[in-house]
Amino acid sequence: MHYPVFGSLQCLAAYSRIKRIEQICHITFALSSLAHTCLSLLRPQQRKVLSSPQYRKERARQTCRQIVHK
Repeated sequence: MHYPVFGSLQCLAAYSRIKRIEQICHITFALSSLAHTCLSLLRPQQRKVLSSPQYRKERARQTCRQIVHK
């Protein structure tokens, strides 16, 4: 499976800054199919929370709103 370069780079860059990966991944959930790539970079506890559909949907919605209003 081939991913958009920008998405992969976002995920990899975020991996070195674990506090930012959440934000990057929510953008990813909202905009592309890279969700599982981002999740694979997360610690197990974070992965469990972030992969819950309810949480993911709400965070993606918030992230989209933030992007739109920037």
